[in-house]
Amino acid sequence: MAVYRYVPSSDELQAAMLDRVLADLPIPPRTADWRADVEALRAHVRQEAASIAAASEHPEAVRRVEAFAGR
Repeated sequence: MAVYRYVPSSDELQAAMLDRVLADLPIPPRTADWRADVEALRAHVRQEAASIAAASEHPEAVRRVEAFAGR
């Protein structure tokens, strides 16, 4: 099966896979400080990525999540 019949490029495929992984990620509760909320979310994504890395056979996927989270 040719995957590029369904997505235009490798970047699009990786973005779609990352969207799927992050869709199930719980979001920390909001506060009155939006900047603190963004930082909390970034830290939470990095923590989840580290948890996935510990149990993953695909460390490259974890590096992409970390890059997205602003490592």
